[in-house]
Amino acid sequence: MDRTVTIGSFTVPLLRPGFRKVVFSIAIMAIVLFYQKGIMGENEFSISGIIKFLKNLRFKLFNKKINKQKETAEAK
Repeated sequence: MDRTVTIGSFTVPLLRPGFRKVVFSIAIMAIVLFYQKGIMGENEFSISGIIKFLKNLRFKLFNKKINKQKETAEAK
């Protein structure tokens, strides 16, 4: 979006250098207006949240591994 767009000998007026800043500014204003709780909503980005997520992930992966071992043992 920062390059000048020319079609033949006609330069497109909206797509000139610096237009990217306008687009991102409008996007940020729309987010502020329509997502008043923020992009993440009620969720909080914190160290304790990351640790909780990793523990849950490890628990899910561990249970998946155990279930797979049980299935292969039952199949034999």
